[in-house]
Amino acid sequence: MRIKRLLGIGLSIGIIASMLLSASGVYAAPIVQVHKPPANLQVSQTANNNYSIQVGANALILGSATTSFTPKMVFPDWNGYSWNAQLGLTMAVTGNALAVAGMTSSSTSTSVTASNSYFSITYSGVNVNPPFNETGGLDMSINILKNIGTTLAFGYNSTNVNAYVQPPLTAEWTVGQLLPNGNTISSVTATTVTDNQGNIVAFRPIYVVGSLCLMNSIGGGMVSTAQAATGYTTGEIGMLYALKCQDSSSTPQTGYATWSISGSNFILTLPVFTNPVYPITLAPAGDTFGYTTAGSTSQLMQTDILYAGYPFPSTSNAGTATAIQFYGNRFGSTPHVQLGIYTDGATSSYVGNTGVITLNSAATQWWSANISSGGTISANTTYDLGWNGDYYINIFYSSISNYNRESYAVSYGMWPSSVTWTSRPFSSNTEFSI
Repeated sequence: MRIKRLLGIGLSIGIIASMLLSASGVYAAPIVQVHKPPANLQVSQTANNNYSIQVGANALILGSATTSFTPKMVFPDWNGYSWNAQLGLTMAVTGNALAVAGMTSSSTSTSVTASNSYFSITYSGVNVNPPFNETGGLDMSINILKNIGTTLAFGYNSTNVNAYVQPPLTAEWTVGQLLPNGNTISSVTATTVTDNQGNIVAFRPIYVVGSLCLMNSIGGGMVSTAQAATGYTTGEIGMLYALKCQDSSSTPQTGYATWSISGSNFILTLPVFTNPVYPITLAPAGDTFGYTTAGSTSQLMQTDILYAGYPFPSTSNAGTATAIQFYGNRFGSTPHVQLGIYTDGATSSYVGNTGVITLNSAATQWWSANISSGGTISANTTYDLGWNGDYYINIFYSSISNYNRESYAVSYGMWPSSVTWTSRPFSSNTEFSI
């Protein structure tokens, strides 16, 4: 979850594929967009176990005056409007008071964490990273440590906030619907509407499906010259986007946690996992880099060859990668595949690798494994994302300029500390789905 300025989108690090509109990398989806840019985000503890993170002219207050630390985000000022009267999000768990009891707090110079035996929430500053995050802001991620049900409730002050659910497009369009140009709608999914000529009529990114649009009920859409001079832009406060959700299985189960409204609460509903392994992580949908689109063309990959797609720019935040995914299928027998990360260059240095993925199905799909060794990622850095198998596999790609594939002969399961690529590029202008 992310606190962001209007039009801004941000993230924390992780290489979990998600469906954002970026051919060359995904950066993030925010929780709330803040209208003023951050300046030297810092955390400071205030009286009564409260903390504040400075975001430009806004101080985001986290905590309460009670003995148990209750994470709460309050914006003291929004260009003349009191954020106390507009939006305060307070963590709660529907029907389970124990889950919010006894939270303790800790902080670093740039983050605050609230935790108990049920879950932890970490708030951290986010730097600028266009095009999705023009001004920076505050990021919020959640680790659910044990079963606390299927929903999380965030209380909010609705006095001056109008909230609107952004549903799947299936709720707004129908097959056979007549368009003004005489074409008709031939296909409707949650994210895409297509007409009978094959034109995409409407598109809603997956992280927007089940999101909330928050409007200031007193701000209006038009602004005065004086308001514009102070940074005030529109009556929109921001968006609560769907959150990428993943469990800790060896082959992680993933999905999106979506928002709805119930009285004075925003309800976050978790996806249904089969026998999930905890912890379950919830984070901005774009905590990802690489090529997150399922390419339409497959290419056969040989055994005992380390391949890598490059160059993939990382996000604006340093961190630790948690998992890597690729889109593909097996070729004949049941192969085993490991995925890895190297620094980008003709000679590349090892960063980390995943555990083993067993392609036990012939389905063409996203395959994922958690990082098992290394994985430390630097901000604003390009990386090579690699794969190596003990039998033939197909990996899919799109023909996109400036992205390539390279190769290096090495036995399956071996991840050299340094690689001087024997074929760079092996395939030019191909962006592999990893």
